[in-house]
Amino acid sequence: PHLQEYLTKVRCIDLEKAKPFLKCISYEIRGRRYQAIGFANQSGGYELRDNGSFKGTIAPKDITLIFTDKQTEHAIDKPLPVCVFEGFMDFLSFLSMKEEIASHCLVMNSVSNVARTVRCLNDRHLNHIRA
Repeated sequence: PHLQEYLTKVRCIDLEKAKPFLKCISYEIRGRRYQAIGFANQSGGYELRDNGSFKGTIAPKDITLIFTDKQTEHAIDKPLPVCVFEGFMDFLSFLSMKEEIASHCLVMNSVSNVARTVRCLNDRHLNHIRA
């Protein structure tokens, strides 16, 4: 409940839209148990946030791709843009402001993943970027 309150009251995130992308993660550090909001990446790791005081990662660290089915509605010569976000809270804020996602999204999960992001976009021939 306190994590949901943090998302809705502090971060103004629409919980119903965010839920499909989040998981409650329980973990232990030095014998103490904690819970955090988890956002999965492409390699099976998670970005973690609690009620504002903790930011962490369950390795491995990687990017997160969110592809919409809307691409099939577009002609080949008009591919959907890719919205690139530094972190998952930025993505969830964007998601909360939209009725639906009308573009592909990529969350870097850290600026340290810029090279991986560029490689991923190039590999998929995605060159219409929104940041």
